[in-house]
Amino acid sequence: MRKIGLSLIFLFAMASCVKAETAGEWLDKLYLHYNASGRLYLQFEQKTTHTLFKKTEVARGEFWADAGRYRLALPDRVEVYDGAFLWVYTPSEKEVQKQKTERASTPFRPKEILEKLKKEFNPVVVREERGVIILRLTPKRRDAAEPPVVVSFHPKSFLLGSMSWEEAGDSVTVKFVRTARDMRINPKKFAFVVPKAVKVRDISL
Repeated sequence: MRKIGLSLIFLFAMASCVKAETAGEWLDKLYLHYNASGRLYLQFEQKTTHTLFKKTEVARGEFWADAGRYRLALPDRVEVYDGAFLWVYTPSEKEVQKQKTERASTPFRPKEILEKLKKEFNPVVVREERGVIILRLTPKRRDAAEPPVVVSFHPKSFLLGSMSWEEAGDSVTVKFVRTARDMRINPKKFAFVVPKAVKVRDISL
């Protein structure tokens, strides 16, 4: 009976090892999750710790994307691309920059970011638990300018938890408070309305 019990434990352990994902497999699944996403909503918090000045800054914002259009809302900056024009509003300067363009590069591009990490970084599993997977990714090239990146996400829903890296000696962590894929987004989110008493400067070529 004891031998049978030990055999079952051994088989269970082997099965667990077989099911365990490698860091590369986790990264592939995370990439495929966002690669298939047409619409995206993010509520995030970015914390930047300036090592030299021993100062921490926190910025909270929201991001919507759908069919090439996007809206980024920050306390000191609003960006909207409506499919024809890119609008950048800076409340402190009471100015809106308007630029005609057929395509705008979105501030947060999960697919492109993850694709770059897949191609140019080596992933290692730092923590693998029921509710969180943490990967540390280091550049494959020793002379690469990019710093290592730490990514956390849920192992089943693949919703991003956070991304952190070092930048010019500062520590940057982006925490994703809420993430939603393929949700309905009101088209008005991508229609920019110029605030009253604000100057509009057209920088189109």
